[in-house]
Amino acid sequence: MNETLKIKMLGGFSVQYNEREIVLDRNIMSKTTQLMLLLILHKETGVAKASLIDALYGREDVENRNGSLNNTIFRLRKQLLGSGLPKDNYITITGGMCYWTGKIPVEVDCLEFENRIEAGDQTDDPVEKIELYEQACHIYTGEFLPDMIGEDWAAVQNFKDHELYIRCMQVLLEHYQKEEMYEKVNRIAMRAEEIYPFDDWQIYHIDGLIAMGRYEEAMALYEKTEKLFFEELGIAPSKEIIKRFRCMGERMSQAEAALDDIRQRLRERSCKRGILLQLSELC
Repeated sequence: MNETLKIKMLGGFSVQYNEREIVLDRNIMSKTTQLMLLLILHKETGVAKASLIDALYGREDVENRNGSLNNTIFRLRKQLLGSGLPKDNYITITGGMCYWTGKIPVEVDCLEFENRIEAGDQTDDPVEKIELYEQACHIYTGEFLPDMIGEDWAAVQNFKDHELYIRCMQVLLEHYQKEEMYEKVNRIAMRAEEIYPFDDWQIYHIDGLIAMGRYEEAMALYEKTEKLFFEELGIAPSKEIIKRFRCMGERMSQAEAALDDIRQRLRERSCKRGILLQLSELC
């Protein structure tokens, strides 16, 4: 039995303990749920009560914000115990700081994602760097808490993780392009396209297909992307994607011309062989 509290915040939200889903509140945007997530995200350093008050009540007209936070902490402790988690205090307040002090291990996908990128940034081993970046990108499954994106603190975290993901993906894709590992390029780009279809990851995918001479697949991907942009945003794809379309047209024309040349030579050789065969029969 896995006695770890596993929290998913990327691409959705879920809490599991002992392979069982934990529901703290029917409303996932409740103050208690947000409080728990804020404390766990900063479990190594803690969070100032003033920062928690600003994050949870900054937009609201609350007369006694400190009292409201204390009540939310009380309700969260009660919900944690009522959810089936081991008996514990979980939250400690000292010197104006709040800490998550639960004894059970906690795994958080966005923290694992950030830790792998940080480790990749710090290593001098290029192979290890790529491996860590790949692990990070595999962990990243979408935007940070998409149902809470309207909360300022969640929007800030989402922007941070999105920027890290973009940087990490660009390093991976450019590395595999340089190594001419185009199947790898295609797989990584396809994953990014599924998460962010309007961030131009199709450029890397199309380039990979063109480099492999798979022009029809590249054209099909371009047409799919063009349709998506028009139907969802009412605009044309970016200039870089359109540039790939023109490149595909040129490459396909060149390939067709080369095939026509080969066909012509084969016909000429066949014709010459036929003439030689007729001459040999006459003799």
